[in-house]
Amino acid sequence: MALNTSVKLLGQDTGSGYCEIRLLSGQGGFTACRYLELAPVALARIVMEDSPDYDPERAFWLNPSWFGLERYARYLEQRSPISPQGPWPRDEALERMKAHLALGIKERQPEPYADWSDIKQSKMGLAIWASSESVDKNIPLTRALEFASVQPSLFRSEAEIAPPWVSAEDASGRLGIVVRYIVTPRPGSENEGGAGLYDMLAYTQSLARPVKKVRLFRDGRLSVESSFVRSRVVLWKELDPDPPECEG
Repeated sequence: MALNTSVKLLGQDTGSGYCEIRLLSGQGGFTACRYLELAPVALARIVMEDSPDYDPERAFWLNPSWFGLERYARYLEQRSPISPQGPWPRDEALERMKAHLALGIKERQPEPYADWSDIKQSKMGLAIWASSESVDKNIPLTRALEFASVQPSLFRSEAEIAPPWVSAEDASGRLGIVVRYIVTPRPGSENEGGAGLYDMLAYTQSLARPVKKVRLFRDGRLSVESSFVRSRVVLWKELDPDPPECEG
């Protein structure tokens, strides 16, 4: 259900924490009781850290993402300051988030690539061709440039291709493939220094199914190989958020 969907409460199981509901369309089902409110909820008040209604756990489940998990982990650290070497108390809500991302999610589809006709009409786009001081001087020349339009090829649309530097997270949104996030725990050793976020040292993101990575070399050779666009990201937590400046 989308946020603020109107439902009728039919019953509540206090032991499991789930409520039986019915939609206005007549369809019935169950939902966690804590997600039900008597009045509509403003999403901005849930996700804004300076809001009295800030709830990073609920914000995550409204829009599951690695960013949401990180935000909840920082929230845990702020509520319960811990030693950089641990131990890190197990948090069941955080474990559920890890498990959900490990199963895989589809990221949001990014904005489509801009057409040349749109780029050359904006000063922001023109800035890639010249310094900010000379943009105005180059506007007439740049707007006079015309490039051949892209013609259909083996790919039906841009949603089937991605740039070579794309991450698994970005590829998920662009290509519509599930991406998984697997967490590496922090070992609780002083050798790790300030690396890590709460009880996590790093995470690996990987597509659930492979894509074709194509490389064209200057000598005309073409290389095609399967890739899950897998990458490992080390998490960092500043031990001193405001370190002293160097003296002398």
